[in-house]
Parts: sequence; structure tokens; C-alpha cells
Amino acid sequence: MMMENRLCAGPCMGNPVNTLLSCNHESCFSCVDAFNQYLDPFPNHPMCPTCFEFHDFLVQSNKFLQVLHRVDQLLMLGCFKSSKIIVLHDDCHLIHHYLHSALNALNIHFFSYGEESNSNSVRTFIESDTRTILMPIGALTENDRFYFPPNSQLLLTFAVNTEKKNFILNRILTYGEDEDSLILNNFVVRNSVEEVIGNTNEDYTAEVLHEIITIASLLPAE
Repeated sequence: MMMENRLCAGPCMGNPVNTLLSCNHESCFSCVDAFNQYLDPFPNHPMCPTCFEFHDFLVQSNKFLQVLHRVDQLLMLGCFKSSKIIVLHDDCHLIHHYLHSALNALNIHFFSYGEESNSNSVRTFIESDTRTILMPIGALTENDRFYFPPNSQLLLTFAVNTEKKNFILNRILTYGEDEDSLILNNFVVRNSVEEVIGNTNEDYTAEVLHEIITIASLLPAE
């Protein structure tokens, strides 16, 4: 596949990507073609590539890793200690591979829905004791509903636009005390994205905050 003459986003800023095979900076690769074709960045190079493109979005991997790490820290605190974090992402091979690799690089134990399970059943997902669960959108849908275990108090959506995120938040079913019973819950965002990632000391534009990475506290609406 022939790559476009794209600019490097790494240490060789300004050099076109198609000349970077002779460059010593693996983090310079910045486009999807290079990410898929030339570079296997994790776990040896957890900050590579510097960025990659998904549709019209340019996602900076180091920022995503920092946010993911921050969420993992939150799960060790207070009422979130026994919670699960759901990493919900667009059903895209690139996104799935990237998240899978990022979690491995951070040494975070996770359940990758649809890959590590013997069955793509909702029950397999619910019974998973893994606190971090990687799940493509649509994987757990049935009649436009999304199924989550009751202790899933945090949701991280990655490369999912705001409209789709709101659609998901309004159509969540959780298991009740009886494992075969489902309860329809309307969830609301309790904590803002700015509050959650504020300690990363990164400059996130409004577009990035609302279109690329969204973290929501999933607690039932009062």
C-alpha cells in the first residue's frame, strides 16, 4: 500500500512518513498505514507511535495512555475500588489492536471481549472477574441495549462520537441480584471529563474532550 506524503509527528518533525524507515525514531510514524504496516510499538515502546489517525481524528497515544493510567488509579480509590472499567470503542481493528497493546504496555490485566472468551455470550462478559474490560461497541447489543455488570461504575469511550455515546448511556441494562434478571437503568454523567483527567497536566481541546476520549461515571439517575 502506497502511503501519502504525510508529515512526521515525532522527533523528526517535518519529515515525510515515507522516508522514516531510515529514521531511528520509531515514534515518528504518525499515520494508520505506518502503524499497521511497519510498527509494532508495544510493549517495548509504550509511547509509540506518537499519534495515529482514526477517520478524521488525530489521537495522541501518549495522552491516551496517561488518561487510561489516571482512570486505573481512580479504580483503586474509595467507592471505585471494586468497580470495573469498561473501555468501549468503535468496532475497528486498528482501535482494538491499539487499546489491547496499550493495556499490555501499562501491565493492566484486562478482558478483551470477543477474543479471549470461548463464547461471545453476554454471560461470559458478566462473569469475567477482570476489572478492565475492552469491548467494541455493538458487541453486547441486543435490541439496541447494552449489558453491563452492576459494579461497572466507570465507562471510558474511545473514538466514539458524542451522539453515539449518549445513545449508549441511555440504553444500558444491568444485571440485578438474580443473575438472570435485567434492570434497565438510565445513567447520568456524574463527573466531568475535565475533573477526571485534570491531573494529567495536558492541554485537551474541547474537540478532543468531547469527540475522542470521554470518561463518564455511570451511576443511576435519581
